[in-house]
Amino acid sequence: MEATSNKVGGVLLRVAGELVYVAAADAVKLAPIPHITRVPGAPEGLLGVALLEGEILPVVSIGSERESMLVCTHAGALLGIVGGSVVETGMFDTTPDGMAARDGEEIATTLDVPSLCAKTSPPSWGGRWLS
Repeated sequence: MEATSNKVGGVLLRVAGELVYVAAADAVKLAPIPHITRVPGAPEGLLGVALLEGEILPVVSIGSERESMLVCTHAGALLGIVGGSVVETGMFDTTPDGMAARDGEEIATTLDVPSLCAKTSPPSWGGRWLS
């Protein structure tokens, strides 16, 4: 019986030597890095906010590269991600269990976009108004 090859669409990034995969469902576009404005008191990991095509979006860093920004979406919100070098976009083979993308023999870890979005939210203010 011939093995079937499953494919997934998305973006492969190189971050600190590691291959990282962002699903096409999360990736919106690649863009030049816009001016990023720091936000006083911002949560750790949030570089700031940027204006891109009339939209204000939070920007987080996943590494040291600064060649482009990957714009992602999660729960209807946009997020800019910088720090990875784009390796390739398109359709990729998956591992036999279908849980990860492969580029040849190299397996890419899946970037956890929901966790990155959570980094852009300040800690809850619940209970802090009362003294």
